[in-house]
Amino acid sequence: MYPSDLRDEEWAVAEPFFQRADPRGGRQIYPMRKIIDAICYRKKTGCQWRMLPQEFPPWRTVYYHYNKFKTSGAWTRLHLAVNELKRKKGVENLVRACK
Repeated sequence: MYPSDLRDEEWAVAEPFFQRADPRGGRQIYPMRKIIDAICYRKKTGCQWRMLPQEFPPWRTVYYHYNKFKTSGAWTRLHLAVNELKRKKGVENLVRACK
């Protein structure tokens, strides 16, 4: 586990933003939480995609999802939702590692 990994309460907020839109496709090989943790690790450390630790899914898989979430606006929607929660409830910084 890395310091950039999402805690359970953070994942509970983030998970709905990264669910598959169409479950009819092929089965997902890697858990979405591990993919998001890898993205957060990369954003926190600034390492190259190819240098992600082996505990994470392959870098190409992580990069594919990062690019998909970025272009679809999922990251922006997540950050807006977290900021709204922080304003309303005074919640701790739920995505500290991903900013």
